[in-house]
Amino acid sequence: MKHEWSDEELSKNWAISEAEANLLENKTEIGRLGFAVLLKFFNLTARLPRQAAEVPLLAVWFIAKQLKSSPSLWHEYEWGRRNFIYHRQEIRSFFGFRKTKVSDVSAAIEYLRQDILPQITGFDRQLFELGEFFRRAKIELPTPQRQERILRSARMQFDKQGY
Repeated sequence: MKHEWSDEELSKNWAISEAEANLLENKTEIGRLGFAVLLKFFNLTARLPRQAAEVPLLAVWFIAKQLKSSPSLWHEYEWGRRNFIYHRQEIRSFFGFRKTKVSDVSAAIEYLRQDILPQITGFDRQLFELGEFFRRAKIELPTPQRQERILRSARMQFDKQGY
């Protein structure tokens, strides 16, 4: 994810909607900021960040300003704790997504082999199509590194079949 955002891009991509603001009720100040940042990150990427450094600090500042909160609270958000796990579940549910299963990876590889690799040659474009597969199925995307491994596996299988 890029780390430099214009004011217009911040407003378009990181502004909290009324429906999203309703989800922030009954959360502590730290939890509110952490949840809002995770929520907007998921809205953009269809996945949740694995660590705080994945999120652009400019976006954290922008969200904190909307919440009338201190951006420094982002560093106090407790990754991996009970609230974090609950927040992840709540965000997936809000967007109608679910976690990735092993069978989803197999289905994605098959989709790539059958429908994408015979038609599209560029790695970046194939990677994009893999992401679209997960988004259409409402499945949380794996990490970017895992997506690349899935694509490489599909390409290897495709090449072995001699297409």
